[in-house]
Amino acid sequence: MAGVTALTKRKCGQQRQTELADLQTQLDRLAPLLETLPQMGTVDVDDDVPLDNWRQAHDECVSLQSQLQTLQQQATQEQQRATEATVHFDAALKNSPFDSQTAFLAALLDEETLTCLEKQQQALESQLQQAKALSVQSAQTLADHQQQSPAGLNPTCTAEQLSQKLTQLAQQLA
Repeated sequence: MAGVTALTKRKCGQQRQTELADLQTQLDRLAPLLETLPQMGTVDVDDDVPLDNWRQAHDECVSLQSQLQTLQQQATQEQQRATEATVHFDAALKNSPFDSQTAFLAALLDEETLTCLEKQQQALESQLQQAKALSVQSAQTLADHQQQSPAGLNPTCTAEQLSQKLTQLAQQLA
């Protein structure tokens, strides 16, 4: 289970790296545009500089840069988690009967087998509960029967001994 988690975290980290690279590409593409913008406070009111879409492009650059920083932080955190998960998995693997991660992954059950085994487990647990209930009921019936046994009857007598005693009593009555 820890191996699957480590693999999932690695995939998530790789996805974050891809997103990070895409944002970096967008930022690199817009950076020259951002550099051509006049610095704040240097534009004269009389200048006829067309700024139609410059503000929108500038805002987009700022937004992308913020997204890039956020994704970089998230990627760093995901890499740390993936490293911790890998260390934890490796430690657990050393204390397990498996020689390697490959051996562990080979021992994992497919979904169909796992589902089948879980159903069998539920059926066996149900049968066990029924057997326990029958055992309690049988013990109670035995206790009731032993309390109602005839006087002078030894509960440890075998059927053969009882048959002999019955024959003796029949001879005495005859």
